[in-house]
Amino acid sequence: MTSEELIHAAMESDEAFIKELPRIIKEELHSTAADFSEKSGIPASTIYKLLSGQPRTQYKDTEANSNCYSENRRNERKMTSLR
Repeated sequence: MTSEELIHAAMESDEAFIKELPRIIKEELHSTAADFSEKSGIPASTIYKLLSGQPRTQYKDTEANSNCYSENRRNERKMTSLR
């Protein structure tokens, strides 16, 4: 259940996600970062930043980001209530 493990890690914390992603790419998918990037459509630079443990950049406080953040928080609460 690769996707479920990754989603669970992402909901847990950034650190858990960053720890789980390389394990899944290498051990479960038997892939490289470059192959994963190509197949997923995620830019290679983003994959490499995640694999290096580089922290997320701080985004400007815009209405769009605020709405996105609020939606993510609502989804996290829903997922937590399902556990």
